[in-house]
Amino acid sequence: GISNYFTIGGDFFIGKNYKSSNENGNLTNIPINYDQFEFMFPRFGYGSLGITFADWGANLTAGKEGLQIGNTLTGSIIYNNTFETDNFLKLEVYSNLVKYTGAIMEIGPEKILYWHQIDVRFFKKFKFGAMEGALINNDFDIRFLNPIMIFHSYAFWKNFSNETEDHYYNESHACSYLGVTLEFNPVEYLRLYGLYAMNEIQLPNEQQGKWLSYPDSLGGQLGAELTIPSSKGGYWKSNLEAVYTSPFLYIKQAPEWSLYKQRKDNVTWQDVNSWIGSPFGPDTFAVTGKFGYEQQRKWSVYAGYMIKLQGENGFNLFNEKKNVEYKGKSSEVYTYYPYTKYTLADDVNDQSGRDAALKEGRNMWMTGICEYKNQISLDGSYCFTDRLSLDGQFIYTFVFNNKNTADDFQQGIQCSLSGKWIIY
Repeated sequence: GISNYFTIGGDFFIGKNYKSSNENGNLTNIPINYDQFEFMFPRFGYGSLGITFADWGANLTAGKEGLQIGNTLTGSIIYNNTFETDNFLKLEVYSNLVKYTGAIMEIGPEKILYWHQIDVRFFKKFKFGAMEGALINNDFDIRFLNPIMIFHSYAFWKNFSNETEDHYYNESHACSYLGVTLEFNPVEYLRLYGLYAMNEIQLPNEQQGKWLSYPDSLGGQLGAELTIPSSKGGYWKSNLEAVYTSPFLYIKQAPEWSLYKQRKDNVTWQDVNSWIGSPFGPDTFAVTGKFGYEQQRKWSVYAGYMIKLQGENGFNLFNEKKNVEYKGKSSEVYTYYPYTKYTLADDVNDQSGRDAALKEGRNMWMTGICEYKNQISLDGSYCFTDRLSLDGQFIYTFVFNNKNTADDFQQGIQCSLSGKWIIY
């Protein structure tokens, strides 16, 4: 911090890029060759201006990625700090019981997410949060700066379409997003929480005909955290969390207005992708447990287990497109979305194609061949002094139907050891 009112910070990371870090047999995060360096530097960076009074306060923050909604074990399904936004501007105004947040996130050129949320605390044991987002794949739109207006009321998903997009997608260049958070402390040392995310749902009056090919795109996350103090001054801690994401959560008719970020690594020239929410992405069900003991500022040890079911929907969908003719014009159309599949089948009176699209639109479980991933982890830390510490982790992973390939079994281990020295 520069003063009591202003602070800046960042992750000045010099290490390997995604490609080199994920290679089999990788032994260190220290780059050996030029093509191993992470070009994006720093990955996280922010400046924050804040002021507080007797009963309320306000913060204004500008930064590059790193935002998170919810305190969870495996990342937030609503908005996770792994989402690589180019920049954001966030205003928070809060009191002891209520907090308002308004934000603008630039995901990329002509891809802006407008965001506002309200968080309320009830009876000191219960917290509730509701948030709404509007992603616009177009120029900056001043409508979404209104802190009171409900974005969905603008019906903005029809504002930027051309005739071909209206036909094959029904809506384009826009995405509505909704999130809800709940947190409850029923007894001392126990925290229960839940998160809900949604970017598409068919209401009862829409559940008919071709509209049934619109997939309900939603996800839920439930967790419990128990922290019990010991007679030695430390804490026994256990966590249990379940995550479900439907096959089309975060996904819209085309990648340009889907809730994800793609950038080109300027060293390897490979695509680096990230979802707005859970790092697991869509089409997933996972359960994670963790148990351990921590002696604060001295040492800690934890053991964990995760099982994750992963369907076939992911970033790979954004490669599915073809040229079509509509009213004498040739256009490139993305073809992975069930509504688009229904329209393409309807254009040639293909009943089997329509039926398949309706079935895919109503499916809410894992798609295709399901991958079953299991992870057993052991990690710990030791503090030599207040400024010098050592962290280590061991993970054994075994996977059935690896990368959604039937009967492909793979296994491997991952070990890490790191030290931290706080200079000042």
